Amino acid sequence: MNRRFTAIVVGLLALTLCAGTAWAADLYVPSPYATIQLAVDAAASSGDVIHVAAGTYREQIKIDGKSLDLVGAGIASTIVEAVDTGSRTTYSITKWTSTSEVIDPCIGIVGPGTVNISGLTVDGRDLGPDHFYGIYFFDTSGSVTGCRIEDIEYPGAPGAQKVVSLVATQSAAVASYTIDFSDNVIPNFQKGGILVMGPDFTFTVDDNDITDAPSTAIAGNGIQLSYGATGTTSGNVVQGVGYSGTDWAGTGILLFESGSVSMDGDEVYNCEGA
Repeated sequence: MNRRFTAIVVGLLALTLCAGTAWAADLYVPSPYATIQLAVDAAASSGDVIHVAAGTYREQIKIDGKSLDLVGAGIASTIVEAVDTGSRTTYSITKWTSTSEVIDPCIGIVGPGTVNISGLTVDGRDLGPDHFYGIYFFDTSGSVTGCRIEDIEYPGAPGAQKVVSLVATQSAAVASYTIDFSDNVIPNFQKGGILVMGPDFTFTVDDNDITDAPSTAIAGNGIQLSYGATGTTSGNVVQGVGYSGTDWAGTGILLFESGSVSMDGDEVYNCEGA
């Protein structure tokens, strides 16, 4: 075969392959994207990485059907604050139990996809109301690592049950999900610090530092692993969870109708129940 002809064919093949391939991109906030949501909306390829510089970003973020990494500059540097109650958007999900819920998360992730979040603080500013969440995964795999999630509370109704800092759950769709919640700090919460629930979830929950204070209004759970979810926990430290009522108990780590769970080296201090 003529060498020149061969080179042309190889070149055309390379161009064809490149044209059919979507390459992951790096997107930067606040420049050129002024907000995190604008960068999320612009992310077009699986594996895109959104780098969020130091600063305070008062916005609500929704990641819908995308696979990406959201990377902050560190929990002391990149802070995502909840927007005022009247400015937030809620949306409806239907869980695998066929029960519907309208959720109001600071960062909401709705599948399918894989989303990894690291190196930032989510500050809920104690803005409630019920169904208020810090980071909420629904039908999505991924991770939250090296983050701080604080003030996800509803002071106007301290007994509200659907106010949780970090959640992963699912619909009835036939799928499997993996979630890694590790190396996070949750210094206060209302009903729960970490909640993973659903029969198709496999979790890793390691080395989180979760602290609360005894409550007269609600029986909180530092970590709750429930309803068929399976996985491992290791090295978590949970302290101060308690409830003065007699009908329920506040727990450091609660396994409620979970699947198989392996636990190693978790520490629970000054909690009403283990």
